[in-house]
Amino acid sequence: MSGDRCEEIKLKSLSEKAEVIVVAKVERVGKPLKAWSGYFLVVQRVRYKIEENIKGKISFKQINVAHYIMKNSMTADAEKPQLSETVFKKGNEIILFLKQDSGTGYISAENLKKKENAYIALDANCGAIVADTEKIKILKDVSKVEVTQSKAHD
Repeated sequence: MSGDRCEEIKLKSLSEKAEVIVVAKVERVGKPLKAWSGYFLVVQRVRYKIEENIKGKISFKQINVAHYIMKNSMTADAEKPQLSETVFKKGNEIILFLKQDSGTGYISAENLKKKENAYIALDANCGAIVADTEKIKILKDVSKVEVTQSKAHD
């Protein structure tokens, strides 16, 4: 999942676009709609427990994240229209690049119940990557640079 397509340049780009970046542990994977994104965007929800905030603040201990189901993406199953069971296995730590989820613009097998702790992953390939110390360090360094640059402009 975190192959060559999620190199440092892509991570920096995603970190600039993300409202929030967190390291979170998979708690529950929601039901798939059993359709790939195409004419309509299709998502599958995952509930996570927040382990660490890298960028932005989330005041919740758990969040619900919608992930796009795109055929041939690094987060999707190779055969079935659903998230990869290997990547999104209960207990796995994932780095998430997120924005607030309005609950519109896509279809899902599960309705969004609480919008205040709902987010959407920014990218079907690199919006959710398996956490490792090297990538976490890169993102923390990038986040520090962003904060320093924004303070310089104030």
